[in-house]
Amino acid sequence: MIILMIIDFFNLLMKLSESYKDNLLPGYTHFQVAMPSSFGMWFSAYAESLIDDIHLLNAAVKIVDQNPLGSAAGYGSSFPLNRTMTTQLLGFDDLNYNVIHAQMGRGKTELILSFAMASIANTLGKLATDICLFSNQNYNFLKLPIEFTTGSSIMPHKKNPDIFELIRAKSNQIQNLPQQTMGVCNNLTTGYHRDFQLLKETVFPAIKNLKDCLRVTTLALKKIEVRKDILGEKKYEYLYSVEEVNRLVLKGISFRDAYKTIGMNIENDNFTFDKNISHTHEGSLGNLCNNQIKQKMNKIYQQFDFEKIENQIAKLTLSNIEIHNAFDDEIISELREHLATVRNDDSLRALLLQADGKHFCAGADLAWMKRMAQHSEEENLKDARQLAGLMSDLYNLAIPTVASV
Repeated sequence: MIILMIIDFFNLLMKLSESYKDNLLPGYTHFQVAMPSSFGMWFSAYAESLIDDIHLLNAAVKIVDQNPLGSAAGYGSSFPLNRTMTTQLLGFDDLNYNVIHAQMGRGKTELILSFAMASIANTLGKLATDICLFSNQNYNFLKLPIEFTTGSSIMPHKKNPDIFELIRAKSNQIQNLPQQTMGVCNNLTTGYHRDFQLLKETVFPAIKNLKDCLRVTTLALKKIEVRKDILGEKKYEYLYSVEEVNRLVLKGISFRDAYKTIGMNIENDNFTFDKNISHTHEGSLGNLCNNQIKQKMNKIYQQFDFEKIENQIAKLTLSNIEIHNAFDDEIISELREHLATVRNDDSLRALLLQADGKHFCAGADLAWMKRMAQHSEEENLKDARQLAGLMSDLYNLAIPTVASV
């Protein structure tokens, strides 16, 4: 699952942040040296960015977790369906009540998911770009594991970050997914259109590519090497200019005058600085708030009700296992004959569809199925009147399941 892969990646980033929180590196704006940063801040920044991405993914889950069954072609059915029952049986959080709205979920579902995927890809793509930049010889902030680099056909010294270049490119493709989805669906009216079929050509490969990018990025960062004492180089001296401005301000000088003083010192090649910096506010060099970031992630992660989903899957799976185990060959043979009668007898099928009991679950009421296999057609008609809310969706689900055992 994508969410679990993100959690693993998040945990790795937080671990790296703690390990390298005291390793300083230059911060950049406009691709120019700006202010001191740290690997601890850099790693945890991407970890916290993943939380934003998971919020979007959670929103997509909540919107998709609505039962569309029974909407048929988008205008409902004349059968007296019990759509609430299928919602409960399949573990949906709620129901798409309006059947036209349910059908409008086609395309919209893919679009909502694509926005969440694009957000995750944006985080991965930005990280990949940073790594490509930080690992080249001019920056030399970090070293990639050799198995995640490639050589050159003619330059023996090269160790190219091809893996992260491909992750960057794949991430850009995924970020284009919402536009591709809208391009297919934007001018469609309500109701089904064959255009929707084309969404599979982009959405499914994008899901696979996103998983691959998450997996490979996690593997590579487990072996990444961080360089120490980066800020000792002379070219990074001006990183401390803001610190010197702030020192003057704390002494009572106005920011305007302090800014002008330090600026003139730099212009006159007379800039001096103190490398001992103290940042204490939340999220700064000296106070990364990693514990709070972990709590923030845990809070959104708890909103994914995996236990409910797993329990419902287990319940449905158990029902199918019970069906397969409960019938011996003789009963199955008789059952097939009676089911064939049901399919071919309009009056019996209508009674089944209109049955007014409360305990029938598709493929789960073994006692009734056995009675159906053993009793006469008249007795089965009587039993049918006792069944609960048997709608066409469940009927069509139950019959093939048992008949094909």
